[in-house]
Amino acid sequence: MAQLGGWRTGQRRAHAPDCMASIVQRLSDRDAYAVVSWLASQPVPADARPAAARGALPGDAADLKCGTAPAPGAAR
Repeated sequence: MAQLGGWRTGQRRAHAPDCMASIVQRLSDRDAYAVVSWLASQPVPADARPAAARGALPGDAADLKCGTAPAPGAAR
């Protein structure tokens, strides 16, 4: 809940467009709690490990639109 609260209050930010802030603003407190409860109930995979660091994105990262960032390991 603290992470979502940070998006709501502006303490947590991302480069524009800040899609997560837009999404969190639309959630009721009840919906936010349901989301974090579901996430907390998910098992951690046995082979869990940090994702590999990604290099710089081509062009200006501020030009990214919500959902257009390449997936880790995907062609850029």
